[in-house]
Amino acid sequence: MLSVYKKSNMNEFDQIDIVTEDGSFSMLLKPNSNLYWRYNNPGNGVHEIMITKEDYFLYRLFEDAYNLIMTDNPYENERKKMLSYGIPYNSERNLVNGNSVKWYSDEYSFVEQAPSVSIQKYEEAYGVTFNPSNISFPARAQAFNYMVSFKNEGSRYLTYSSIFFNMMKKMQEHDFENHQMHIEEYLYECKKRKLEK
Repeated sequence: MLSVYKKSNMNEFDQIDIVTEDGSFSMLLKPNSNLYWRYNNPGNGVHEIMITKEDYFLYRLFEDAYNLIMTDNPYENERKKMLSYGIPYNSERNLVNGNSVKWYSDEYSFVEQAPSVSIQKYEEAYGVTFNPSNISFPARAQAFNYMVSFKNEGSRYLTYSSIFFNMMKKMQEHDFENHQMHIEEYLYECKKRKLEK
């Protein structure tokens, strides 16, 4: 079961929680204008959360973000490609590795120490994988091990962060509780029930 919850605290942050059977993570837009993704069930190791067609709106947001990065086109409405010394920028910065997009937190100076989040495409799902920081935090601050930042300005990935800010904006505007079921959600549920029999 996939659920999405929105919280807003005008003085502090806007938050969207994505809860699945695999765990949950939050997207937080802080007053410093940076976006953070935080895995909410810290423990040891790598954690993957599956985004399925159960919520087709959310699935499409991940699909759009993934495709914009994979095609090296961070601008939704423009046909520009980012180049760095003639090499596609998404490859030069190791943002793309095979069929996976991996974002290292902008808060850390050294990629080797930074927590990261990966988005990988599967047949009917996107896997969102949280990799912890290599810095050890005290037990009460374990959430920082899995907190990945997307800077509004000064990101190591330049304008690619805008893709994730646009995703957050669309989620803030969408009514997750009162929406009509999309045909893809219905087909996904039918397929799932058929496999369970």
